[in-house]
Amino acid sequence: MATNTVPIEIVLQDPNNPIVPDTPGDDPGENTNISAPDTALGTGYTTKDGSSTGSIFTGPSATVSIASIVVLVLALGAIVALLVRRYQKHKKCAEGKEGEAKASKGERLATAATGTLAVLAATVLVGQVCMTATNAATSEGGTTLTTPDKIQIIANRYDDVTIVASTKAISYATTDTSFGYKIFMSMAGDDANLYLDGDTGSEHYFAPTTRAGLDINSWGYNYDGEADYTAMPLIDDPLMAQQNINAVEGEEFTVYYTMKADKDMPFGVYSGEIAYDIEGENDFPSSLKSMQQMTSDICAAVYTPSGTETIVPTATLTDTRDDKTYEVAKLADGKCWMIQNLDLDLDSQTALTPEKSNVTTSWTPERSTIAKGNLSPTTWPYNSEVDKNPYSYDPGDNIYYYSSGTTDNDEQYTSLADCKEHHPDCSAKNHAGNYYSWSAAVASNDTSEYGDDDRFANAEGSICPKGWRLPIGPNANVTDYSDMGNLVANYDNITKKPINESCGGTCNYYDYVDGGFNTIRTAPLWLVRPGDVSSGSLSSTGYSGTYWSSTVGSSGSAYALVVDPGGVYPASRLSRGYGFSVRCVAQ
Repeated sequence: MATNTVPIEIVLQDPNNPIVPDTPGDDPGENTNISAPDTALGTGYTTKDGSSTGSIFTGPSATVSIASIVVLVLALGAIVALLVRRYQKHKKCAEGKEGEAKASKGERLATAATGTLAVLAATVLVGQVCMTATNAATSEGGTTLTTPDKIQIIANRYDDVTIVASTKAISYATTDTSFGYKIFMSMAGDDANLYLDGDTGSEHYFAPTTRAGLDINSWGYNYDGEADYTAMPLIDDPLMAQQNINAVEGEEFTVYYTMKADKDMPFGVYSGEIAYDIEGENDFPSSLKSMQQMTSDICAAVYTPSGTETIVPTATLTDTRDDKTYEVAKLADGKCWMIQNLDLDLDSQTALTPEKSNVTTSWTPERSTIAKGNLSPTTWPYNSEVDKNPYSYDPGDNIYYYSSGTTDNDEQYTSLADCKEHHPDCSAKNHAGNYYSWSAAVASNDTSEYGDDDRFANAEGSICPKGWRLPIGPNANVTDYSDMGNLVANYDNITKKPINESCGGTCNYYDYVDGGFNTIRTAPLWLVRPGDVSSGSLSSTGYSGTYWSSTVGSSGSAYALVVDPGGVYPASRLSRGYGFSVRCVAQ
């Protein structure tokens, strides 16, 4: 979810000494709602004594006297004259503020660069709204909400008069019509009062309304033309104000903000902050904060993009085991994947538990992760023991691989800042992560239990977070690559090749066509190529990336997906003693 925080101000001013110059109501003739102090004109047009029948916002009451109708017609004539005069003046809202004061109903300020509409209109009698420039918040799904920098209701108050002023605001637009959206509104904090001079200790404030017709010295909102006013909720309980399954470019969302003040309310600026949030309708929910919270139902509810879309639903989640964060995405195969490599350091003194990890019972690795600078044939040997025992290596937190799209090899950088300097879109998705032997990846101190007869069986656990698992490799017929092959098969420029019988029917691979190589190593898959660990040293860095599956190959091997300039090999049977990368998929 993306958030815009917008100041809201009620400017209650003496027309003879205005806080904001050149605003409507500089002479009593413009303040049409005080011309008939004993006549009820509706909840949006309050008289001196505060009585009201009907609402000028939603149409007249069914029980309005002839005299009231005459007064109302006269008042509306004065309003039209006021709006025409204001439109002609085109006065600035306040000195030093960008954006013009717009008092003509329906007048719009277009932001041509984005195709976004920022709606701005004064619909009431005494007040003027000032909304300057725009903020834009973009949900993970690509829907952009545009809001003003500030909302002002400017009201000239005369002695012995209760006044009501209102305005309408807000618009949204989407940059990706594949996604719907939800718009949420709330106060930016835990207090809905608008305080004089922003001083929360002040005894003077506009309180949130407690009834549909507004209380004295209160404020409220409604949206999409509703008649009743409501108190703005607090930040811990935001209101879902708008929902649309299929977003439309430039579609408009309107909110009315209204205040009511009596004659004893001091002049001044009463202020607070409103938060507007936008969430993709088919996006990951904003309540999803950690990897361990992921469920199959959450993933299933997220929009599934096609194999040609590079803007996909994503979220940044925290692994509660070490507080590292990972980007995850719903991809074209309909599954939710990590789109960066696992970076979990194993500790021989710390158990992985079922509460936080993808294990059925607690597992304590017999070896800790090898730290940067300590990798050698001694610390990671190559023998029969390494095929069944857990080994892992951390090359450092600042190793990144980036594909420029112009060379076969990924470029290596030793810091995120350095990577960004050369490629501004470089991010955590380009991080190398750690290298794990298969035994470490499946959270086992001895995988000798998996023998030749267990080919195509799958290990029960893994070092993935709870709610996630290692992807499954090929099945016994080698016609379905399950998780590994099905993922890449959904991308049109990656084409499956015939079975290579010389490899025993297990070396099927995918070839690249029309930029498929760049599809693999950039958005949305981000399969970086950090190489591998073999015999105590790193090799093939920047050239190949290999990712473990949970599937047994033989007594000393397991299946993995390999990415290199020649193609994608989702059913590669490799020694368990190699150190490869891990990408987890949601269960």
